[in-house]
Amino acid sequence: MASMDLTRRDVNVLDKIKDPESDPSTNVMLDPSLPRDPHITNTSVYERVIQKEREIILSMQQLELQLAGLRPKTVAEPVQEYKGLLSKLDNFIEEYPNYASLRNNRVQALRRLYGDTILLAGAPTTPHRLIQSPEPAEATRYARIALEDIDMSIALLTPCTVFGAMSPQAAKTLSLAYTQRAAIYHTSAKLMNGHAVQVEESRREARWTKLEFEEAASHDFAFGGRYGNEIAKGLAVSTNPTAKLCGQMVREAMKKEYGPSRRKGLLRILALLLLLAIDPRGRSTQPDHQGKDRVGDLGDDVKMKFLKVGRVAIITHGRYAGKKVVIIQPVDSGNKAHPFGHALVAGIERYPSKITRRMSKTRQEKRNKIKPFVKLVNYNHLMPTRYTLELEGLKGVVSNDTFKEVTQREDAKKTVKKVLEERYTSGKNRWFFTPL
Repeated sequence: MASMDLTRRDVNVLDKIKDPESDPSTNVMLDPSLPRDPHITNTSVYERVIQKEREIILSMQQLELQLAGLRPKTVAEPVQEYKGLLSKLDNFIEEYPNYASLRNNRVQALRRLYGDTILLAGAPTTPHRLIQSPEPAEATRYARIALEDIDMSIALLTPCTVFGAMSPQAAKTLSLAYTQRAAIYHTSAKLMNGHAVQVEESRREARWTKLEFEEAASHDFAFGGRYGNEIAKGLAVSTNPTAKLCGQMVREAMKKEYGPSRRKGLLRILALLLLLAIDPRGRSTQPDHQGKDRVGDLGDDVKMKFLKVGRVAIITHGRYAGKKVVIIQPVDSGNKAHPFGHALVAGIERYPSKITRRMSKTRQEKRNKIKPFVKLVNYNHLMPTRYTLELEGLKGVVSNDTFKEVTQREDAKKTVKKVLEERYTSGKNRWFFTPL
């Protein structure tokens, strides 16, 4: 078969087909001239560190060959040998706590010992893990270490700004960190129905549901793919729970609308499919005077499972159609003023502009400015996404009482503006700050 050269535009189109939420404008900027690790810039020190790291990794590889039967066994207790190598990694990390690759390798060793089911109590045995029945306290301790190592690796290697450059080696390590955490979350979501989560109460994962594990796994797979892991990029699409939500909505609508008139039911299902699959803004639907879509009920009981505090959604009708918003306060049953399910949301009316290194600091600050809005939106006019946004800076600032006085609303918008601009300049939640 003859080879074919694809342009950058062709590659972007293919990526968009595989993942409709991909954004070519936020591709990672790789610069081989940068240090391979941003926290060890001295070349001689870095060479000494990676040499010692390679020795430990090589010992693990030799042990794996013996376990696979490809080399004669030289150790009687492979688990103890593995723990000894893990102890060497522990000591090495204490010496170089800001070297992300070491933490990434320690997570890989812990996954080999305890498996990707390390977060679950009484998980079924698998041939991939060396310790089949660990003590609960031991598993909980190492689960905390693994999750903290991944969090630290991501924090150490993530660029400070959206358009910050990084070395290819740093991008590869960051991609592996995201992919490893995604694998743990994905396995936990699959086996969670029959097993309890076994992590320390201080960890956010201790309070997660199966859906939240699925969302986190899809998010991490997406970032793993963004930083160069093609397998993670493919898994991000297949594990996206938003697709499952659309399927649930269609099934719910079929139950309610597939009634006496077969033709009428099929037409409404077709309209719903077009709304979900083709027109992300939902402009084809016309709400009646009660604020309900004529294409039929989209299954509010299904939607409510997704419309929680911090969920990112897209407005599908009205002045702000197509704008991304974050849910601040959901009101499932409505209230006296608004007798229908709705949510208090904050969104971006004017998005920040692209900046480059050559721009002055004053111009960069001006182009980083955001114009927000705060609004009550009917549940029928919100399309949930798989993304979430932390709302620590907005708790208690914006509520339904905000709309009673104009001055309160303006003060709330100023607070929202400050929080969103801080998030944008820190490089967090990048998808939220790019228009559709």
